[in-house]
Amino acid sequence: MSEEIIQKVGQYEVEEFRLQNNYGHDPIILSNFMVEMTIYEDIFSPYMHGSILIADSSDIINGLGIHGGESITIKFRTTTLEDQPSNIFFRTFIVYAITNRGMINDRQQTYTLKFCSPEGYDDQTKPMAGIQNVTGFYDHLRDLFNDNISGGRDRTEDGGRNPLDVRPWPQSMEFAYMSNNWSPVQNMMYLTKFAKNEDGIPDYLFFESSKGYYFRSLSEMIESQKAAPFDQYTYVQEGQPPVSKEGESLSSNQLPPKFSQFNEIDIPRTIDVLEGQASGQYASNTMMVDLFSKERQTIASDVRGDMSAFKKTDTGLGVPAFVPRNSLQKTIMMYGNSILNTTNKVGFGVLDGAYVQGAGGYSYAQAFRRQYLYSFKDYSFEVIVPGRTDIEVGKLIKLVYPKGTSKAGIEDQDEAIDPILSGNYLITSIAHRFKPTDYTMNMNIVKNGLLEQAGPTEDEMNVSYDAAGGG
Repeated sequence: MSEEIIQKVGQYEVEEFRLQNNYGHDPIILSNFMVEMTIYEDIFSPYMHGSILIADSSDIINGLGIHGGESITIKFRTTTLEDQPSNIFFRTFIVYAITNRGMINDRQQTYTLKFCSPEGYDDQTKPMAGIQNVTGFYDHLRDLFNDNISGGRDRTEDGGRNPLDVRPWPQSMEFAYMSNNWSPVQNMMYLTKFAKNEDGIPDYLFFESSKGYYFRSLSEMIESQKAAPFDQYTYVQEGQPPVSKEGESLSSNQLPPKFSQFNEIDIPRTIDVLEGQASGQYASNTMMVDLFSKERQTIASDVRGDMSAFKKTDTGLGVPAFVPRNSLQKTIMMYGNSILNTTNKVGFGVLDGAYVQGAGGYSYAQAFRRQYLYSFKDYSFEVIVPGRTDIEVGKLIKLVYPKGTSKAGIEDQDEAIDPILSGNYLITSIAHRFKPTDYTMNMNIVKNGLLEQAGPTEDEMNVSYDAAGGG
């Protein structure tokens, strides 16, 4: 679209922005009434949601009959980007609440319309009861999604359904479980705990992004993008020249450099030893008790001992060597009932060997999954960046953060960056904030690896690890 020119960062084009009520009236164009709108996506949330502040001087809330259940269709595109699915923000939502209604003056009122994806709007009304037989993992995921989840989109104006993007296909397995009137999404979230990728890692997540629905392995998100991250984002203070992207292998470098520069970042912590010890982030043991067979298992976890099995954003270990740890200091209890697992294929499994070596069942999977997610806790930051519609959660970005020292005389760009704060980060959540003439994003980014090693790989600070079942 060569005729378009970007005048400022965050500039976007409104292709569609309408509200359709339940009574068959002509849709209204929301651009005429929006004050601001925020839409949230998160890899730890099964569907998107948001809110829009309306300034209403035409009494459309009564004239159109806005009572909840209306559909809102949004199609936004960053200026100059081609109109194709990977570049646009194109979703339909359902209004589930009307809040904060009040008069500004005798001729105008404001109110907030809260909305969510159609799949989330209908989910609680479709309980599933009884034994669920999983004879083919991928087929079961597809049928659960198509028959029970994506059907919620039938109530929208376009009636289109979202496909489920599964990456990679989970390992084949057969089992059965009891769904105690769980909703379809609750069933899907339960299945994420069983699914293992080709490396045997149980790290799948089910979520909706601005581009669609995913059932995706967390380690696959990282490994598949490390060779070519989405873009390079640079912390630039006022008057500081931008850092060059020349020579970088990036998968989406189609916007001006200012779209990937920022000067607002919140860094809550990079390490907290006491909290890491208390929470079990650094070391813990999981005790699984089978209420039917009375069998017990204890699986030890250690953030450094298990790191060789984790897929990391960069190669360096994030937790320094010689941090005191003890796998027996934190016990996490889990309870199961193997009689509800009618085929007994994913129960407690064998008692010899650690899950990361391929042995073990459900209890090992949960201990490993928890420890892997814990590995992202320290380096979890929020950045405020210019908005762009070609981005989504699950993308890997490269962050360039400068050292806190004089850059005079430094010719090599790599010598000027902070080796701890810089590196690859995974985008876990985005709050898209739209105003009539502005678009920004609050992104939460995480990593579990450093550009440089934090001390030697091996240490003996957790002497209880092997004794408690780790390894």
